[in-house]
Amino acid sequence: MANPLWTRFLIAGFALGVPLSPAAMAAPGLDVGQAALCSAAMKIKRDELPPGVRDALIFSKAADYFTRVGSDVGASIFREAETDHREALLDAQANGNPKFTKAVDGCRTYYETSSGE
Repeated sequence: MANPLWTRFLIAGFALGVPLSPAAMAAPGLDVGQAALCSAAMKIKRDELPPGVRDALIFSKAADYFTRVGSDVGASIFREAETDHREALLDAQANGNPKFTKAVDGCRTYYETSSGE
């Protein structure tokens, strides 16, 4: 039987790939699951880098952006989804699964091209 957390991670990861197409980038905001996935990915990546590194600032701003977007849609649902995604991403990272890197790259691209910040 499939792990429900992993299943949600895969579904959100697939959905995350959609906004990277030019047509989809113009679409309105992210849903709670996508925002939670991106917030978790950005926070994990930010915490890996020493303070003062330019990328750490970018990841920090991106995490704040995705947290704002997700909380605006539904704060309690967002927090629960972010926790689930954080666990799945840390597991993927620890096991060398490329899903973590893909999530970080996709979320950073979305932030840099669509956030308006």
